[in-house]
Amino acid sequence: MHQKIVEINADRGTIFSEDGQMLSTSLPQFDIYMDFKADGLIYKGGKVYHTYIDSFAHAMADYFGDKTAKEYKAEFDKAYKKGNRYYSLKRKLPFEDYKALRDFPLIRLGKNKSGIIVEQSSKRIAPFGLLANRTIGLSREYVNSDGKVKK
Repeated sequence: MHQKIVEINADRGTIFSEDGQMLSTSLPQFDIYMDFKADGLIYKGGKVYHTYIDSFAHAMADYFGDKTAKEYKAEFDKAYKKGNRYYSLKRKLPFEDYKALRDFPLIRLGKNKSGIIVEQSSKRIAPFGLLANRTIGLSREYVNSDGKVKK
């Protein structure tokens, strides 16, 4: 009954030279956010949050190693009390890290119970730098229809 026109950005493919060497490709990147007001996290006084947050903080600390589990937990508790809807966990994660993150406690419960938000983007890689840029094209920033800056 209703129609909505949505602009979809196409993924750019891999470009090979005549002898089979890769000249340019796109790799996925992931920005991970958390909605601390998600229904699954606030249900029954935050039972799911309080059950899984310690093990989630330990998993984050063990895998990424940039903070201790105590620091992660303190940040999560602060964001939970504030009710942050779009708390940034990690940005520009490669696929391997995103794949590991999906198996962490709390996140493996699913997006409705964990409040996890995943935004995928792609990063253009040219192994030979600017060698064939006139032939295969450049990746430039632009503003899309949502008002976000994209490449």
